[in-house]
Amino acid sequence: MKPKVIIGIGIILLTLYFGYSSIIDSITYYRGVDEVSKNIDYYSTHRVKMMGDIVNNSMKITDGIYSFDMVFNGTAMR
Repeated sequence: MKPKVIIGIGIILLTLYFGYSSIIDSITYYRGVDEVSKNIDYYSTHRVKMMGDIVNNSMKITDGIYSFDMVFNGTAMR
C-alpha cells in the first residue's frame, strides 16, 4: 500500500474513535443528589453527572483536592 493510503486510513480511524468517545461521554445523564445518594454503591463505580446546588461556604481544598456539599430536592451530600 502507498504511504498516503495508510495515513488516510489512520486519520479516518482516529476521527471515528474520537467521534465515538464524544458520543459516549455525552450520553451520561444528569442525576440529582437525591438519586445518587440512594444508589451510592452503583454510582460510586459508574460515571455520573450530578445536579444540585453547592452549599455556601462548604468548599474546602486539601492537598489540591476540592470538596464541597451539594443539595438537591432536600437531600445533601458531600
